[in-house]
Amino acid sequence: MFSGRKILQIKSLLAVTVVSVACLLPLTASAICAVNWGEACATITCPGVAASMPCGPVGAERPGTCNTVGENLICVEPTATTDADAPPAAPPANYDLVNPLGEDVSLQEVFARILTFFTAISGSLALLMFVYGGVMWLTSGGETGRIETGKKAITWSVIGLLVIFGSYAVLRALFVALGGGGIL
Repeated sequence: MFSGRKILQIKSLLAVTVVSVACLLPLTASAICAVNWGEACATITCPGVAASMPCGPVGAERPGTCNTVGENLICVEPTATTDADAPPAAPPANYDLVNPLGEDVSLQEVFARILTFFTAISGSLALLMFVYGGVMWLTSGGETGRIETGKKAITWSVIGLLVIFGSYAVLRALFVALGGGGIL
């Protein structure tokens, strides 16, 4: 009557139907009881109704709950709460924040520390380039291209050191003139 392939298709269809129904049943059980606010959550209107079940008019923004009032279940409208009505969050009880720069640090001191840091980094890089130029010159083995590369590296690193120390001197004089004292 049915081929093996047709029986397999029917079994698959039945399996999909059973799984779909099993997945949809919990959704219908948790559906909202459609009654107006203050009306009874009746078992005729809402089969399987119980206390604390969601209820409300169709299209309501937020569902209410079926509450026991006397011997009846009545649909009670939810209280409207907004974030503005909520009490403000309390600040943490203990918030000891430690200033990573130290106590009583002025803006001039922050700038001085930043400039000192960049001066140290650029001076270190210039010194490394000076050493690189010296190594290139020493290991050139008489090759004129490597000798010239080493000489240029040494020359430009010396010029860089002069610019770094000159800018540091100018900035220090500027800080002293602006009343920063010797913080740089």
